[in-house]
Amino acid sequence: MPSKKIRRAPTGAAHGPQKQKREKGSTKSKPRAETPSAPQPSRAKGGPAPKAGPAKPLPGKGPPKPPGKGAKPLPGKGPTRPSPAPSQGAASKAKPQGAKPAPQGQGAKPAPQGAKPAPQGAKPAPKGKKAAGPVTIDLPPPAPSKKKKRATLSAEGPARCGTVALVGRPNVGKSSIMNALLGQKIAATTHKPQTTRRALRGVLTEANTQLVFVDTPGLHSEEGKGGLLSYMLDEALAAAASTDVVCFVVEVDRKRQGVHKDDADALVKVMAKKKASVPVVLVINKVDVLEDKAALLPILSTWATSDRFAGYVPVSAHDGDNLAELVRELSRLVPEGEHLLPSDSLTDQSERDIAAELIREKVMLELHEELPYRTAVIVEHFDEARRDDLQKPLVHIAGVVVVEKDSHKAMVIGKQGTRIKAIGQRARKELEHLLMCQVHLELFVKVEKDWTQSGAGLRKMGYDR
Repeated sequence: MPSKKIRRAPTGAAHGPQKQKREKGSTKSKPRAETPSAPQPSRAKGGPAPKAGPAKPLPGKGPPKPPGKGAKPLPGKGPTRPSPAPSQGAASKAKPQGAKPAPQGQGAKPAPQGAKPAPQGAKPAPKGKKAAGPVTIDLPPPAPSKKKKRATLSAEGPARCGTVALVGRPNVGKSSIMNALLGQKIAATTHKPQTTRRALRGVLTEANTQLVFVDTPGLHSEEGKGGLLSYMLDEALAAAASTDVVCFVVEVDRKRQGVHKDDADALVKVMAKKKASVPVVLVINKVDVLEDKAALLPILSTWATSDRFAGYVPVSAHDGDNLAELVRELSRLVPEGEHLLPSDSLTDQSERDIAAELIREKVMLELHEELPYRTAVIVEHFDEARRDDLQKPLVHIAGVVVVEKDSHKAMVIGKQGTRIKAIGQRARKELEHLLMCQVHLELFVKVEKDWTQSGAGLRKMGYDR
């Protein structure tokens, strides 16, 4: 069964299945809140003793048993007549619920001295009405979220739509920028270079503007080696040659103020491939590492000596700083036209392809040295038969980690399977967040000798144009 295309979740939708929790009853009774007893009104001199209302059964108990013959009624428990009204000094005290207003009589004694005052803020019950119910406490509003919200575009003006290529040397944060702009992780991101291997598209629609971002592999300097490296370089340059706007991404270098040599070489390749009419925006990423933002001035002034750029936007994909300005700059440069994809589209990739990329990301994070760059992941089984189950939604995924040598296979599995288990645990959490349901993930390891240098091996892994 083919997997679905990923759509943007509606506002307020929670990630993951929502299960209703059932509270188990406790055998211990909970302490009840004590309620202040009503004041006992005094009776007039020479008048009859006041009578209390009928006794009410306690919560959870049966009706009170009638007293036996000869039994004396307890104080305040026997049948009584209506009580006289309390004096003015005790008027501020609450009456018991259901008590009838007592007639005012002459000669009523004032409230005894030392009586407890009414609770602060309590209002006396009006005549002829029952006492007020439980007091409602107004809780303070929740603290505002610290997550930065990006401002949306204005709906004024004609509709605009265009493709934007994110290009640059490896490990400058191109995939992180796209994930931050979309608000959803669809591209694999690690601290290791060459994590992205193929062009991946993400869609951002705001107001009447739609931007289709194309995340690309890093522009490395190892040309002419063939195999996987050549495929990755061709993917990046093809995106620069076919999009409406090019974002050339660099990173802040705290050790040097000038232009990195690899950045300069990558820019030459991009300028040679792109169309002359396509604008290029310089995006300086990772500005959050600078404690003093004034350090950006010499970096900007160095790049500004070139007249190749239509705009300069410093951003931080990690903190979300200045991403709104980047969106405004790009919406100004893309051409006018109708939207290419539905407004709720997030990417044109299938969930099956995204799952393979996220599993490969965890493989790269768990492995070291050269081994991560010689592994691939194929999702052989993506079963959604139980995804719409109301009781327990589930997706079953079976993936294969492909390596080039038998010794690599043992390293991926680890001692007693500890490493492949850690990879599966980390990938499962990511997939459940993406698919919003429980995921049953199975991983296997397979050897495909020298697949990174073989045309047949590359096609089998899906790296073909």
